[in-house]
Amino acid sequence: MLVKPKFPRHRLHDPKRRAELAIYRALEASPTAGVALYEPRFGPYQRGLDFVVWLRDVGRFAIEDKGGLYCVHNGQWYLSTPSGWQEVDCPALQAWDGAMNFRDRIARKQGKGPFVVSVLVFPDMEPDPALTRALADSAVHVVFGVQDFTGQLAGLTDIKKAPKADDITREVALVECAEPEPEAPEMSDMDLHSGPVIIHHVEHLHIHTPTAPKTPV
Repeated sequence: MLVKPKFPRHRLHDPKRRAELAIYRALEASPTAGVALYEPRFGPYQRGLDFVVWLRDVGRFAIEDKGGLYCVHNGQWYLSTPSGWQEVDCPALQAWDGAMNFRDRIARKQGKGPFVVSVLVFPDMEPDPALTRALADSAVHVVFGVQDFTGQLAGLTDIKKAPKADDITREVALVECAEPEPEAPEMSDMDLHSGPVIIHHVEHLHIHTPTAPKTPV
């Protein structure tokens, strides 16, 4: 499968990008006909995605990856860290927002948004029924690992209006030409010293950091 752009060389050995790299390589090695975009953006100030995948005659997939080990206990999501289990937000909303921005990007340009399958991928995990159940009432699907990755994606949809080759070519071009987010203007020395500096003093500031359970299972 064609995956673009190329995975940045400086990220190849970055442990924080390990999950993205695993998905990138799984897509690149797939013989399935289609196209994937890495880190697409859909317009200024809109949430992007880790990947958008078009599988010819199958479907469109908006992919958000979550590297590491996760668990759910009493409705609360946790991420395993060197210091223990840390509370995190449920990632479903992030994945769904990205999927809707992808669909809306296409809709703005061609008048109608296609059906998009929103997918959360946990490349480092074995199938976990608890995580699957936690997302059962959402519109977000779950994939564990990257073995037969495009096959796992294909199993998530049975829509009749799957993208043809011409659809994919047109939609990829629409996403690739999305307006980039504007860069913040650089500040000159004059900007930094052009006005008075105001320092606000706050007394008795207390920040409470909850401690996650050592074993949230």
